[in-house]
Amino acid sequence: PGHLELSLGSLGNFFSINKFNSKNLLINPPFDNTIIYYAIKHILDIMKIDKYNVIFTLPDWSDAEYYNLLYNSPYFKKVIHYKQNELEFTNFFTNMHYSPCANIQIYLSNII
Repeated sequence: PGHLELSLGSLGNFFSINKFNSKNLLINPPFDNTIIYYAIKHILDIMKIDKYNVIFTLPDWSDAEYYNLLYNSPYFKKVIHYKQNELEFTNFFTNMHYSPCANIQIYLSNII
């Protein structure tokens, strides 16, 4: 990873990582249907092998079919919905805060 990615805690290509050092993961993929789908599949596959607490922060798109992967997962714990402007993101290039849309946080865990 480059300097900016390292300073933000990047471990490199998310899809090539099969084990994380931390048991607590916060995952906020780019708001793109394909990337979100594959990020969910990747984490669910990893959770079959190792124990994690995971929070996915995603856009609250009611028609997104991939949410069923999370809701129907044996690891599903809870969901929190945020209206636009209730959950802010930081653009580290400009240090500006913004809330582009309503968001959802979905909690998964396979740690007892």
